[in-house]
Amino acid sequence: MLTCVQLQNNLQYVAVSNLDAATFQVTYQLKILTTALFSVTLLHRQLSVQKWVSLVLLTFGVALVQLPAHETAKDEGFFHKHFSFHTRAVSAHTPSHSIEGVNPTLGLVTVFSACMLSGAAGVYFEKVLKGSSATLWVRNVQLSFFSLFPALFIGVLWKDGSGVIEKVQLQLVLCLTLLGILLWI
Repeated sequence: MLTCVQLQNNLQYVAVSNLDAATFQVTYQLKILTTALFSVTLLHRQLSVQKWVSLVLLTFGVALVQLPAHETAKDEGFFHKHFSFHTRAVSAHTPSHSIEGVNPTLGLVTVFSACMLSGAAGVYFEKVLKGSSATLWVRNVQLSFFSLFPALFIGVLWKDGSGVIEKVQLQLVLCLTLLGILLWI
């Protein structure tokens, strides 16, 4: 589950780097609906029509509050702005969606994926807690163990591998020396 959360965090970084802040915030509010959807499917909860309408209105309300106050240009609507498969040129104070190397389609796909993972992880964690007699602390330690290896290999070694390996060699020598001293005593 925590690997799911870790992947979700990485997807959010990709989304933020490919979308302007307002678009990211508005689209990320879909996690409210995905959490409800996963709650119905994984926990077998029944939500009334009134609750579904309330969830949709809540999502749209939060999205409307986070929309920017200024209007966008008429020639650049939502679909033109976000579903173009090319990058745009850089200018002095342009929003992030018009910076070169930024792909709004990739940003939307990753934010939708992060919403799905957010809902799945939250509901799965609730299901694990309700189906177990272990305490919350024990469950957190057990679940976090499985995120250590992907975080190490994907997050650390892939990104900063050469620098980490140089420093790890020194730390490994120190740890082995201390272990040898402790075993000798």
